[in-house]
Amino acid sequence: MTVINTSGVDLASVTVASKGQQVDLGGIINRGTKTAQLDPGEPFTIHYGDKSWTSGFNLAPAQSTIAYVTPDGKIELRSRIGGLAR
Repeated sequence: MTVINTSGVDLASVTVASKGQQVDLGGIINRGTKTAQLDPGEPFTIHYGDKSWTSGFNLAPAQSTIAYVTPDGKIELRSRIGGLAR
């Protein structure tokens, strides 16, 4: 699970959580990235600033997910850099 900040501002605090795990990624500067490993089997949640976003699917084993924080503050998932998740 990689979070890429394309929001236009630095994010002071980002955490990702799934299946009882919580990984504090700390701050992510604008255009910065941070990565965490999460166990498969359940949806995951990204907390950033005063917002949260939860996936609508369970993480699969060895799944690579890239979450972009967009300028409007939303999360856009992609399965690889430059491609949309399908």
